[in-house]
Amino acid sequence: MTSVNASGIEWEGKGGIRMPSELSWESDCPMMVRITFGFPALNDSIEWVFGRDLLIVPLTTNETTGDGDLRVEVLGDDITLYLKSPFGEAKLTTRRDAVHEFVKQTLNFVPQDEESERLPLSDMHLSQVMTVWEHTHGRD
Repeated sequence: MTSVNASGIEWEGKGGIRMPSELSWESDCPMMVRITFGFPALNDSIEWVFGRDLLIVPLTTNETTGDGDLRVEVLGDDITLYLKSPFGEAKLTTRRDAVHEFVKQTLNFVPQDEESERLPLSDMHLSQVMTVWEHTHGRD
């Protein structure tokens, strides 16, 4: 398994509040990115997990992606995350180049559109999935 991590990316929120974060990605689940926002004063963190394509698309096309609890938008040299949860909403912005470098490193290991070919599914895993499927949906 290969990991890519980008620590120390600071996101600016409402009122100029700065939040440090870490982006992480692992080759055994290449479609997923994890962002962890740290709150050192509280000795706590918040974690969001989302599809890597939500970062790839705006960085390569400048189109806004996402719907619901996460949207990603690129404007000029900045990238903005719009986060929504039952507890509130946040708009966080950072420099595009830091996130772009992280995404570029993940694509070096698993290129876009090749993620499904890299999933670690063995015959045993597929057999288990099919057994569950047949049990819950019946046989065709």
